[in-house]
Amino acid sequence: MNSTPPPSLLQTLREIQTPDAAAWLPLAPGWWLLAGILVTALLLLIIHGYCRGALRRAALAELEQIRRCYAAEPRSDRLAGELSMLLRRLVLVRFPREEVAALTGTAWLQFLDHACQRRLFSQGAGLALANHPYDPDSDCDSERLLQLVETWIRCLR
Repeated sequence: MNSTPPPSLLQTLREIQTPDAAAWLPLAPGWWLLAGILVTALLLLIIHGYCRGALRRAALAELEQIRRCYAAEPRSDRLAGELSMLLRRLVLVRFPREEVAALTGTAWLQFLDHACQRRLFSQGAGLALANHPYDPDSDCDSERLLQLVETWIRCLR
């Protein structure tokens, strides 16, 4: 007969077995789908930002060409007309045609102010865009007008 006492319950317990760490790969199909959606959205944002920047760069390049032409032949009536056409083309690309195509005079200047959220054109040198192409004898601060147009192009989002 065996004279050893039976083991106590505590002695029969084993160490706690922890499960193995979950593997990250392979990912479930839902994670791959989410990753694909995020990458696509990021690419679309980058392309959208680049296109907007390309429009701004093209407008600034054209503004620089207008500035050089004005320096070669300083005619303020022609300058005001060219700046107005540049702004009009830029606005027609960025805003619905129905809203902006028919704007003239004060309404056009107020729209330009509203689009940039600054009062650049309805006061001061910006008034020349509405008046000067049709009244060449009116007062026009050409350098200030060029600066206003450049500021407007840069602030347009």
